[in-house]
Amino acid sequence: MYRGAFSDAKANIAGYEAAWSGAEPEPEAQTEPIVFRIISINDVYELDNLPRVKTFIDQHRLPNTLVTLPGDFLMPSLLSSLDNAVSMVDILNEIGLDLVCLGNHEADIPLKQLWARIRDSKFQWLNTNMPDLPLDDGMPQLPTHWVKQINADLSVGFVSALTNSPALYKRGSFGDAPITDPIQTALTEVLSVHGLHDCSGSSRLCLSVSAVWCSHIFVWKMTVT
Repeated sequence: MYRGAFSDAKANIAGYEAAWSGAEPEPEAQTEPIVFRIISINDVYELDNLPRVKTFIDQHRLPNTLVTLPGDFLMPSLLSSLDNAVSMVDILNEIGLDLVCLGNHEADIPLKQLWARIRDSKFQWLNTNMPDLPLDDGMPQLPTHWVKQINADLSVGFVSALTNSPALYKRGSFGDAPITDPIQTALTEVLSVHGLHDCSGSSRLCLSVSAVWCSHIFVWKMTVT
């Protein structure tokens, strides 16, 4: 808002100066705005509304659009309790989902089934604050951050935050892997990624994609100098 007001003021001053001197005012430089759209859904327990979600995504997807799901989608649902979320992942693959993170309900299916659903997924999984999550032989570790390149000067980074509240987990959840403090770990990862990508000091955590208490995906802009 302030930047726009300042640009308008500069244009008016330039016009006054040109009129005083009798010269034509210089045209104001026009810059094309960068639009980055995030479509976020969460706590998907049934399949009924996903066709409508796909229609919405198809209608509103721009060149720079990311569709996120911050956890709690493999369970709980009646169908997922029967097929260990095979159908859920099949449908999510079809709606155009891009990025997900673990929620506490992803621990409600057996660990081997979680591995299978990760393998079945066409979308990217994030895991920032459970570094010792056991995975099957040959499975790569889930990334602790993910970066989307918007253009040569602008990237957008993502980290996840899974709740570490013991009351939400039964014994053996996620193979008893420890879950670190979600907010502190996410912020530490953000600072680490800034160093890796040589970002300017003006980069900052600017938006929480989801207000879900149990799991989050955080996004921040990175302006490369």
